[in-house]
Amino acid sequence: MKLINKENFFSVYCQVFTVVGLFATLVDIFSYREVNFTQFNILAIAAGSLVGVVILSQSYRLNHLSPLKVILLEYFVAAACMMALTWCTSLWEPVHPHGYLDMLTTFSLPYLGGSLFYMHRLKQEVKKQNQDIQLIRRLHGEKKQ
Repeated sequence: MKLINKENFFSVYCQVFTVVGLFATLVDIFSYREVNFTQFNILAIAAGSLVGVVILSQSYRLNHLSPLKVILLEYFVAAACMMALTWCTSLWEPVHPHGYLDMLTTFSLPYLGGSLFYMHRLKQEVKKQNQDIQLIRRLHGEKKQ
């Protein structure tokens, strides 16, 4: 088990908050046998986050495309998934006439920001790994001579 330190504190906090928040929401839903607006929003945010993370986790499969194409393709797939989830909720509760547009706006801004941040960090990580590989090759080449 990793110790909590200043490098991973925020990540650990976010993970704990997410687990506790979702658990409390589910306990409330099962206790009262109904879903209120706040609980629905928490579950919708959790679903949107899951969709975003699952889609971004598949970026490695699109290495043959340019980063811009990857971001756009993943965004359209994520938006389509969120539209489908919104449509599924309409089977239980009618969607407001602007509900799909509202969902798209609410999902798009954090998703695009998060995906750009993720791609930037991924690029930094790949650059660092390439530098490490070059260093190892240089050191290995010096030892052979």
